[in-house]
Formats: sequence, structure tokens, C-alpha cells
Amino acid sequence: MFGICGLVLAAAGIYALAAYDVAVRKREMGIRLTLGATPGCLRSLVAGQVVKPVLTGSVVGLAMAYWAARFMEAFLYKVDARDPMTALLGATVLVSTAFVAAWLPAQRAARTDPASVLRAD
Repeated sequence: MFGICGLVLAAAGIYALAAYDVAVRKREMGIRLTLGATPGCLRSLVAGQVVKPVLTGSVVGLAMAYWAARFMEAFLYKVDARDPMTALLGATVLVSTAFVAAWLPAQRAARTDPASVLRAD
């Protein structure tokens, strides 16, 4: 239950940061669209900027967890501290959640109307 709560909080935080980033960079998105970027290009740009740090953090976290597992073995009963399937499943769920949380702001960036954004301010 705590894991699910943590995952929901992580997804909400990732979504909030991605939505804020898209809102701040709305003018840039409009300029990119004006210069010929496709909506798919903007979606992949926004999603990539969100997923790359999460993926990097997951790799570093897996390495640190593998290192710290020897200290945790004393606290575990009938459970292997270095179970690779559990660790990879947790990292995969987190990266997938980050991608889903980034999708809505990426869609919003792709629907940006360049003319209205450039006229604003």
C-alpha cells in the first residue's frame, strides 16, 4: 500500500513539473511549430525531457540499491535483498508512470496554436 501511495505521489509530481515546464515554454513551442516542427516532434521533445531524468535516476537507484542490499539482508526474513526481478519491475513501473504522466502536457504542447501564442504578451 505504501508503494502504491509513493508511486501516485511520484506520478503527480512528475505531471506537475511537466505541466509547469510546458506552460513556461509555451512561446517556445509556438515558435517551434511556426518554424516547421510537427506536433509529434513536440510530443517526443516534452516526453523525452521528462523521461530521461527519471530513467537516469532509476539506473542510479538500482545500482545504489544493489550496493545497499548487503546492509539490508539482516532485516529481511526469507526474502532475497538482491532480487533482480523485483528491482527491475519497480524501475519499469516508475519509468512507465513517468511516461504516462508526461503524456498529457506533451499533448497540450502539440496542440499549441502558434499564432495566439506569438500575439500574446
